[in-house]
Amino acid sequence: MASGPQWGKDPHEKNPLGEAFQPDYVCIIYFRFDDPKKTMVRQGYFATADIPAGTTEKQFAELMLKEAAKAKSSKDWLNNPTGDKRKEFNFNGFTFGHTARIYMLVDNDNIRFDDRKVDPGTADEKYANLVRFTEYRVDKDASDFRLIPADQNFSFFAASLTELSGRKGLVMDNIYQTEDGRAPSKEDPRVYSMNFHLMWDAVDKEGNLTSIPIVIDPDGGNVGSRP
Repeated sequence: MASGPQWGKDPHEKNPLGEAFQPDYVCIIYFRFDDPKKTMVRQGYFATADIPAGTTEKQFAELMLKEAAKAKSSKDWLNNPTGDKRKEFNFNGFTFGHTARIYMLVDNDNIRFDDRKVDPGTADEKYANLVRFTEYRVDKDASDFRLIPADQNFSFFAASLTELSGRKGLVMDNIYQTEDGRAPSKEDPRVYSMNFHLMWDAVDKEGNLTSIPIVIDPDGGNVGSRP
């Protein structure tokens, strides 16, 4: 079912900090396939301390996802006055400098997160393949885009599905820790090969419904410099 071993801790495992975990930031990711060759990605990073009174964290995330969906262009999104801190697009600057909870919405009718589970129907069931960490990442600064080692995951946990704006979206915690429990920094960052796994429901040549696996590879990192 899964596509290989995780590099580091399994992000589907429970958050080791438990219910006491209170993230400093909310990160929203709005993702849409306009056609098979074109995608649109908008991210936002917002301090949880600035969430308006009477609005839950999830409600705020849904509001920001709706703002991202309404933006007519990347410039429109970057200049959107709603919320605080920074906004990005196309996974530019997909980095974290504090603890965060990530809410990701894929806004297509026929595309969904890989919702298969391990040990379904038991107390131990969990999602198998929403997010995967791998041992190598692409060196985007090299002319040949060579592979270089990626850091192991000891920071991202509790990957699961939740309802976001009427669709099944991903929610995941970033506890912002290294393998020995410290916080990363500019001098000692952690950079990962993080993949989001989706299923594209399509019809094959014989007219049968089939599901095509899709991997989104943003190469995220904990760098100690941004929200």
